[in-house]
Amino acid sequence: MVRQKSRWLLVKLDLEESVKNLPSPDKSPPKIEKKNLYHALCAVIQDAFGIYGAGLSEEIHVRLYNQETRMAILRVPRRHAPVVQAAFTMLTSVNDIPLAATLLSNNGSARTCKISALTQLKRDFFVTMRMKDDNIGKSEDKALKEKLQFKLLKKLDVQMAEIRSID
Repeated sequence: MVRQKSRWLLVKLDLEESVKNLPSPDKSPPKIEKKNLYHALCAVIQDAFGIYGAGLSEEIHVRLYNQETRMAILRVPRRHAPVVQAAFTMLTSVNDIPLAATLLSNNGSARTCKISALTQLKRDFFVTMRMKDDNIGKSEDKALKEKLQFKLLKKLDVQMAEIRSID
């Protein structure tokens, strides 16, 4: 029996406000779920690649989508990976929410995709920490800084545990 060879794609979805550097409205960020991402991606593939694209949509699996980090991990057959990558380039909205999708990595196994995702999470964490430190300033209360760092570390730990749980 021949083993199914897969590619694991790590994708970041950026909302239109963050891409265009627009001030974000006071309302909460829009909610995108795994199934919404899957259906939007399948629609783009079908529009762009026709009948061929419609057939391969069954083999695409959104394994993880994190609402806070807006990172998604997908498992696709190796022979269809270029088609799915092209579809992410053409993806402009999910659930009528305008966005831009960026492919962060294309990996051959779940383990290497997890490593890429964890590295990206750490990178985003350190950027967030620098921004928060700049906003608080040097003269502010140290206890406030430590409390904020603890809160961000706790959130990072939860996100990392979610990524580690992917099989």
